[in-house]
Parts: sequence; C-alpha cells; structure tokens
Amino acid sequence: MFNVPPADQRKCADDINRSLTEKKLHVPSQTFPLAEAAAAIVFRKRTRLNKAGTLSGKIVLMPCV
Repeated sequence: MFNVPPADQRKCADDINRSLTEKKLHVPSQTFPLAEAAAAIVFRKRTRLNKAGTLSGKIVLMPCV
C-alpha cells in the first residue's frame, strides 16, 4: 500500500467512503475494550465453532483510555 502513488491511494479512499455511505461496506460487528480481550476470543470461538452465524465483519479491541 505504501508504494502506491498518492492519487491511487486517494481513489481507494474515495471508493471506501462511497461504499460506507451506500451501506455496501460494513464496519466491525463487535468491539471490546482491550481489557476484555479474553471475552472477545471466547465470543469469536463461540460464534465460529457453533456456526451461530452471528459474526460478520471483524472484532476490534479498543485501547484502554
């Protein structure tokens, strides 16, 4: 990505922003505080192993403030 010319990076950023605006691209489905990283792992395993279908997107750990 860092070897891509700035104009191409800008086009990609515009495409991402348009997809977000048109609701074609979704933000992470779950966020957890960093202090609850273990709970995030349990959540991921539970949804994957049981094929619950509740996990779409990524799990994001938020830094402690």
